[in-house]
Amino acid sequence: MTLLLVPAAARAQAADPKAMAAAQSLFDQAVEEMDKKNYASACPRLEQTTQMLPEALGAKETLARCYEAQGRLASAWAQYGLVEALARRAGQTQRAAAAGRKAAALKPRLATLTVELPAAVRGLSGISITSDGLALGAAVWGTALAVDKGEHVIEAKAPGYRPWSGKVVIGEDGEHARVEVPVLEKEEAAPPPVTSAPAPVTSAPAPVTSAPVISIPAPPPAPAPAARPWQRPVGIAAIVAGAAGLGATGVLAALAVGKKNASNQQGHCDALNTCDETGLDLRAQARGFGNGATAALVVGSVLAAGGVVLLVTAPSRKDRPETTGAIRWGIDVSPARVGVQGAW
Repeated sequence: MTLLLVPAAARAQAADPKAMAAAQSLFDQAVEEMDKKNYASACPRLEQTTQMLPEALGAKETLARCYEAQGRLASAWAQYGLVEALARRAGQTQRAAAAGRKAAALKPRLATLTVELPAAVRGLSGISITSDGLALGAAVWGTALAVDKGEHVIEAKAPGYRPWSGKVVIGEDGEHARVEVPVLEKEEAAPPPVTSAPAPVTSAPAPVTSAPVISIPAPPPAPAPAARPWQRPVGIAAIVAGAAGLGATGVLAALAVGKKNASNQQGHCDALNTCDETGLDLRAQARGFGNGATAALVVGSVLAAGGVVLLVTAPSRKDRPETTGAIRWGIDVSPARVGVQGAW
């Protein structure tokens, strides 16, 4: 059995012969395992084949059949739906119709899982919900999602709160499970270190004896605290840079939301996160902007906090030693950098 699998338009393009040969080998091995009903071995090989040749509709269709035979009905239903959409776009109407009929037949038998979030959790800044490691956006909270039978792990995380995880086991086709995420607990600050008290003095006082008077010179005056004229300017510069990072966070987050919303328009992605190529590209851009917003938030927060610490711990003017010269400083802010200039 050959790949064949690849649409004519894709075969016309230059393909890597090594990748084609490797994909064909994996596909042939998977078909042999399916003939032996070794679906646990066949399905991963077909998954690898579809990753190596994303345009191979035949491999995707065979993977859907493997999922169905293995009892993973939700995975099979999603794969048939993907084949239907891609085949219709490629003009393969018969293949699209066959895949659509398969998906429609499986839909009434699907098990579902609904993840509910109370209002106190929904409103947390930076809340992240995952199901089996896959992110669940706010759009699908409270929505019944098709899942395979077996164990599923739900996790919730938010900055400043203890993470939570829960498990649910779906044992039958058509079962409808529901998981509610509890109110997250705040993380407690670490207690201060315990220091031992000094041992009491138990020795008896020494007897008083007459002794010659010895003159002890007074200790030299304590040195004046070291002058750090750079600390305040650097602290202010760090706060400015942190504010810029926090501002960038909002811009990147808005871009991420925009790309995510665009992926949901015109049928690029459905409620089950099944996307066409345009939807997948928009989702990838949304994740990139989201990661950038997170990085800008972390860096901006660290810089701003560091700048505040520098300003608070800077020596006051009255503690600075007198100098014969005057110190002049200023903050240099430009689109390419933030810095401090000084002269003395």
